[in-house]
Parts: sequence; C-alpha cells; structure tokens
Amino acid sequence: MLQAHGFASYRTLTYPARGVAVRKALLNELERQVADGDLMLFTDEQGEKMWGLPELFDARLPRLSSNVIILSPFDNLVTERERLASVFGFDYQIECFVPEEKRQYGYFCLPVVVGKNFMGRMDCKSHRGRRLFEIKSLHLEPVFNTPTTFDPVLADFVKAIREYAAFDGCDDVEVARTSPGFAHQMLRRQLQMPS
Repeated sequence: MLQAHGFASYRTLTYPARGVAVRKALLNELERQVADGDLMLFTDEQGEKMWGLPELFDARLPRLSSNVIILSPFDNLVTERERLASVFGFDYQIECFVPEEKRQYGYFCLPVVVGKNFMGRMDCKSHRGRRLFEIKSLHLEPVFNTPTTFDPVLADFVKAIREYAAFDGCDDVEVARTSPGFAHQMLRRQLQMPS
C-alpha cells in the first residue's frame, strides 16, 4: 500500500484488516520499520500520525498532468473515504449501494480529476444498443464551479469524456443536467465541436 500511496495513516493501512490481533501486529511492524529506518513517521496538518517511505521526503515532486482523468469508483485513490477526504478534501461515495431516495449525485457517479484537484463527479450511463453515452448529471466541485474556472479545463474534459464513451462502445454523448447549470451549455457546445 505504501508503494502505491507513498504515505498512509494507521486507519488507511488497516483499512480492510479486521481483528485486534492483526491491527496490533501491524502497529508493531510499523514501529519496527521506523526504528530500522525503513519508514518515516510524521504527523499531518490535522495531527494524525502518518507513515511514509523515506525516499518520499527526498524526492522531487512529480510533474502533474493537466489532463482530465475520469476515475472508476473502485480506483484505489477513492475507495478509502477518510483518506480521500483528509488528503484531497473530497467526500466521495459510490451511491449504487445507497437507497435511491438518499442519493445525492447518482447511481454510478464517477470522480473526475484534473491535476491535483478533484474537478467533480459525473453520473453516467452507456446505452450500448443506441451507442449513446449519457451524462445524467455532472456536479462540479467549488474550485471549478464558475465559468472562469471551468473553461480552462473544458476541452480536456470533453476529450476524456469522448475517450471514456468510445471505450464503452458509444459514439454519441448526451448531457442531461449539470450543477451549476452554466456548465450544461458550455459542455454541450464543446461536445458539438469536431474532435
């Protein structure tokens, strides 16, 4: 897990582990690896203990892509909700397991990332018989919810949507609803432009 994430809290490291004995053994192993210099122990801004690989602290920051990425709801980045909220400030839950009347964003909502920020979440459905990719709803995060902040990522977002739709065997894209509403017209206009 640390190879994938670089650093993690005790809660993240024990995420699906069950049982006191397993958790205690893991804590003992973490303490041993810190003592041996294989891991570094630090606290985050909220005061939570984190363990990280020593090379993480000496490494140069990677160049972040400005490309828009549409994630699976089962991507490792988003499956551990508390880590996601703590590190990225993004509260996400796949809602297909939530009763319909309690859903906020949609049945199969996909997280959308640009650079180091979550841009929003997109509930979509592929109608393969009609080769139509339907964006049932798009909800933009606060940092992208104005025309001025959404416009610079719009072309990359549409490119990502087209690639996702093609992967799902769809040729056409239809947008039903966006929040905020201004994004609906901007998105439809960009989708009508030739790729």
